[in-house]
Amino acid sequence: MTFRAVDAAGTESGILHVVTAGANQPVIDYSQLWHTMRNADGSWQDSFVNINDQVSNGANLLFRDVACAVSGEDLHVVGLEARGGLYYIIRSADGTWEDRFTMLLDPAGTNPEGQGRISCAAIDGDVHIIVAHADFWHTIRFANGSWQDGFDKVNDAIHIYQLWLQDVGCANVGGDLHVVVLNGNDF
Repeated sequence: MTFRAVDAAGTESGILHVVTAGANQPVIDYSQLWHTMRNADGSWQDSFVNINDQVSNGANLLFRDVACAVSGEDLHVVGLEARGGLYYIIRSADGTWEDRFTMLLDPAGTNPEGQGRISCAAIDGDVHIIVAHADFWHTIRFANGSWQDGFDKVNDAIHIYQLWLQDVGCANVGGDLHVVVLNGNDF
């Protein structure tokens, strides 16, 4: 299997979740999402599980990027689909997946053919999602299951424009969201 993107998140109980976008053929740029985990005792799950096969609407979704975060003991996964849409799903602590991917609207409606990168981090039970391509976007899934109304365009808040963001990462640092971006222009 060829992996195109990977992310990992750990639980307080010592479980490491690994989520990938992977394909069985090395020339395919878009692929299904896969999950495996390392248990607290150091043993690994026997194999990768195809997340798309676990849900009712996963058969025709192919992803270019993936991000994940842990809130409590639940794994939250965000996938950037080949056509630019964002999809979200949760794996509960008991190992069950939600029955379907939830589609989040492309923040700008301009993310051509899945170009761009995503990252996410959990802070106090809320999951922050960052999307970067020509612009830089942020939204939140709150701990109570509700969503922030739409995406905020971060460029407007920080007054930085004309970027071509090649990658993005974020982390919970002492309860604050820290974001780093790789700009395709001069750094």
